[in-house]
Amino acid sequence: MGGVRRSKAAAGLGVGLAVAGAAVGQLLGDARWAWAGGIVGAVSGIFAPTVYGVVRERYARWLMINGELASKMGRFDTALSLTGEAVVIHRKLARAYPDRHRPDLARSLHNLGLTLSELGRPADARPAEQEAVTIRRELAEAHPDTRRPDLAHSLHNLGVTFTELDQYAEALPPTQEAVDIYRELAEAHPDRYRPDLAYSLHNLGVTFSGLGRYAEALPPTQEAVTIRREMAETYPELYRPDLAHSLHNLGVTFSALGRYADALPAEHEAVTIRREMAETYPELYRPDLARSLHNLGVTFSALRRPAEALPPAEEAAAVYRELAKAHPDRYRPDLADSLASLSVRFAELGLHAEALPPAQEAVAVYRELAKAHPDRYGPRLSSLLPNLAAKLRQLGSTDAEAAFDEAAKTAEGYPET
Repeated sequence: MGGVRRSKAAAGLGVGLAVAGAAVGQLLGDARWAWAGGIVGAVSGIFAPTVYGVVRERYARWLMINGELASKMGRFDTALSLTGEAVVIHRKLARAYPDRHRPDLARSLHNLGLTLSELGRPADARPAEQEAVTIRRELAEAHPDTRRPDLAHSLHNLGVTFTELDQYAEALPPTQEAVDIYRELAEAHPDRYRPDLAYSLHNLGVTFSGLGRYAEALPPTQEAVTIRREMAETYPELYRPDLAHSLHNLGVTFSALGRYADALPAEHEAVTIRREMAETYPELYRPDLARSLHNLGVTFSALRRPAEALPPAEEAAAVYRELAKAHPDRYRPDLADSLASLSVRFAELGLHAEALPPAQEAVAVYRELAKAHPDRYGPRLSSLLPNLAAKLRQLGSTDAEAAFDEAAKTAEGYPET
């Protein structure tokens, strides 16, 4: 009797999961995340205690999809719990039936890495992503037509994780391989894979830049701009943010090569796009706008056009001030750097009195930051203090000597600066 009842329960569970899964699929298409999340939570809560046999496979897949949904909703803590459990179950299933379950194990590991990265834990994400790459490489060798896109996706993410860890040498091989695979895929299916190729090219440029190999960073960054410009012409709402990102990086790369005249058009265009996006979605794009404005000011300065450098520097500082009010822990360092840059822009115009307040404020911000995190912010404070002292002396301030003394004492703690 018990066995019969158990079989009926299993069948009922399978039907329930299938129905709920179809409902969530429809809701995902409409992007009604909250409704979908309610269905997911209810179903998983009801059915979790009865997992066994073939139902265990369905439950593991349900956990995986549930975790993906939670991630799309920005509920990364929830996604971590669900995805972690999916990995545990899929790993057990893959040991017993590797041909059937290794693809799902790789997908769950891939998702786990993404979730950990979103939670700011790239060091924890790396092992999961490396294992996902290992499995997907084996699958792609056996089924290249169907599994190479998954391999490229995991290689791409592994490269990003290495860059987040500042391990650019380790990031280069998977990022280059992802580019190679996506290039082949895009040749056969351009509409489907050119966006992915652009992402990987963009990251390849970032990786080369992180290695100080700016000449090698330039071609993939330029190619990413070309592809994203084409896509943005067809789907502006979808791809203009990506185009602005690659243009921003292109400007940075040209500047690193000393090609400021070439950097200027890219940075101008990045500012234009990001300003438009920030007007519509200020919370999302004002930080990007501030970064591009800051770089534009620096580039004008490098071209010895100080009058044109001042307005973007002023605007960047103003935007960062607003951001720092709302999110001080995140944006106060950026505010301080933009203020220090603004001070330099004033000085370049001979406006030394105007240069003093932003220099003083930048030092004050870094002084507070260095108290809490001396190793992280002390060197930057040490680099700013001599400039402040020099400005005070130039203006005949009685505070100049005290500033020089503080600069000397701070430099003793950070001799490398």
